[in-house]
Amino acid sequence: MGLEKKEFVVSENSRVILIREKKTRKGCKKSLFPLKGIDRAAGRVVEAQAGFADEVCKAHLRSNRRKRSGWLRDLPTNIWRVTRKSLKKAKPSLRDLFPF
Repeated sequence: MGLEKKEFVVSENSRVILIREKKTRKGCKKSLFPLKGIDRAAGRVVEAQAGFADEVCKAHLRSNRRKRSGWLRDLPTNIWRVTRKSLKKAKPSLRDLFPF
């Protein structure tokens, strides 16, 4: 993740000697403490929504394979089942908002 900064020295007998190696941290900066919970909660909700879309797609294709126009008949059941699954994933996000 981090970039490495290295300094080498070539001595008189053609040996390469590592003098200093420094790892620099590059990426996300730390956020303020009150915003950490909101950030985690938003991340979990987004993950739950992505999972919801994937599961709906899988259920749609499965229903389509079983019967012609089966996706339409199974639509309410599929949506109900997938909604329950995604709410289970998103539910812990409330704990991230209020950690006390």
